[in-house]
Amino acid sequence: MPYDSGAVQVANYGGFGMPTVVLLGGTDHRIMFSSQSFSTADTTEMRDSILALLETPSAITSLPSAVSSFNVFPNPANNNVSIHFDLKETSTLLLEVTDIAGKQIALIAEEKQSGAVTKQFNTAALPNGNYFVRLQVNGKSASQKLTVAH
Repeated sequence: MPYDSGAVQVANYGGFGMPTVVLLGGTDHRIMFSSQSFSTADTTEMRDSILALLETPSAITSLPSAVSSFNVFPNPANNNVSIHFDLKETSTLLLEVTDIAGKQIALIAEEKQSGAVTKQFNTAALPNGNYFVRLQVNGKSASQKLTVAH
């Protein structure tokens, strides 16, 4: 969020101190941690906030209307992962793996499909960590968390 003066920052984060530490997270960029000082105990609280964000359930709460199911397995993955989804109609899809910031790591498919679809993805080249498998169908998206653990 751009700021044109320090007054806007002070009002937005509730004060100004040195150092001011603000941890933003989630798709809504909510404030997960805020402090106008710093102690080493803060790192534990920040770590716990980040882990809680990443440990959200991997189940999908809402799928695009053209998709009846979307699964990623095994999860956690150590080498290969299968991505399975059922399309109710012929649809244009984009299937990708992104990092936690949303940056594309790998493009798995960009095509028209219908019915039951299973794609394989080799995770061997990915460092251990959390990623997202994003399925976009007819412009609407759903994501599943993917944990890579070699």
